[in-house]
Amino acid sequence: MATVRQFKDGKPEVAGIYHGPAPLVSLINNHLSPGLSKWTSYRLIRSMGNFLNQVQLGFSAFHLTFVSTDAVISRAALGIYQGVHGSPMKGLTSIVTSPAAPFLNMARGTKMLKEWYKPGTQGENVAAQVDAMIRAGGRARMDSVYRTKIVERMLTEFRKGNYVGATMRVPFAAVEASMKPVMEWAVPRMKMGAFADMARYDLERLGPDASTAEQQQALARAWDSVDNRMGQLVYDNLFWDKTAKDVLMVTNRSTGWNLGSWRELGGAAVDTKRLILPPKTKTLETRLGVNGYEKTGNSREKREFTHRMAYAMALTFVTGMLGAMWAYAHGRKVESAKDAFYLEDSDGQRWSLPTYLKDVYHAKHDAYGMAVGKASPLITLTLEELSNKDHFGRHIRNKDDDALDQLLQSGVHIGKSFVPFSARNLFDENKSFKEKALPFVGFTPAPKWIDEED
Repeated sequence: MATVRQFKDGKPEVAGIYHGPAPLVSLINNHLSPGLSKWTSYRLIRSMGNFLNQVQLGFSAFHLTFVSTDAVISRAALGIYQGVHGSPMKGLTSIVTSPAAPFLNMARGTKMLKEWYKPGTQGENVAAQVDAMIRAGGRARMDSVYRTKIVERMLTEFRKGNYVGATMRVPFAAVEASMKPVMEWAVPRMKMGAFADMARYDLERLGPDASTAEQQQALARAWDSVDNRMGQLVYDNLFWDKTAKDVLMVTNRSTGWNLGSWRELGGAAVDTKRLILPPKTKTLETRLGVNGYEKTGNSREKREFTHRMAYAMALTFVTGMLGAMWAYAHGRKVESAKDAFYLEDSDGQRWSLPTYLKDVYHAKHDAYGMAVGKASPLITLTLEELSNKDHFGRHIRNKDDDALDQLLQSGVHIGKSFVPFSARNLFDENKSFKEKALPFVGFTPAPKWIDEED
């Protein structure tokens, strides 16, 4: 039974009660659940967390570098996927052209956006790509859950003549505006371009006789994979209970990015196990059954090399290649995985590449530390203040000082948390130009424990 409610005079009332199949009703109830957004206190905490997150990650090219690198990885993954599924020449072409993926995706994504908003203007091929994206559950714009709309509210107040209120919003609007070129312009186009290539090949592989359901499943898997990799997850496709989603939104720095990376890489592990370690059978033919499916009870489960598996392979390969190129440019040798994945410069400083591989490496060494690092910046700041230790383990307050001095020291620490990550070394005279510039484009100093590993 699904219960639909509406708000009237600020109070919820039942608008209708509907009956249907249990799975469908569950999806509807989750989608229509009110969540925590009805509480002013929740909205305030979430807004504060979102703003602090934007400040820390804004005013840099980190996201642009990350999504551009991921575009290269995704095209290389498509090449691996094509090669495994019997199209070696297409696969080789995709791999060879992968360095140009950011530009190819941007060009194709721009055409798809134009077709999305003005159907019939970009030709049949682009129209078919947009139709495939709609069927897959894709979106042409960033999900509303990511929008703070501070710039719009500032402009509205200016138009109303509320110059004081509008001026107070200027710093917040500046932070939001710094994110717009990447988050609302580049990322959607990158995602569309990557999806178009994956969807086109999957539909070709299925052939014209494939059923609508088979096409739909293939397209949904392709879009989910792109969502996982490049962020801005479409939460409507998950049909989460809104209360659970709202809790995650205020406890995680970026729920979509975190969930997506582990859905893709964790999913790759599950897919690999399913393919390599199937139920005990005597022969491959018996194991795969008809058309690559294996009967499991009353269901039929697809067993094949998936996009997620291809991505995990390409992620390792491309990151390793970039590491090798870096090492060669700095006169270094790659003697271990650490040398390939954590780049060592001529001064002996190691740097993390802006890819998901550093999260895998971090989780293996220090899962708790990684989890804390991905928590909401408000939670991280609170934990640091309570423990009297910052991210690097240094004391925030000197306990031997009087209360006022300790309060000022805490204030300084809180103030520093509102400085973008990319700008924290800019005014440090002890830092080199490289140490100031690389964080701006997404290269971060490797954790100290990296040097302790063999």
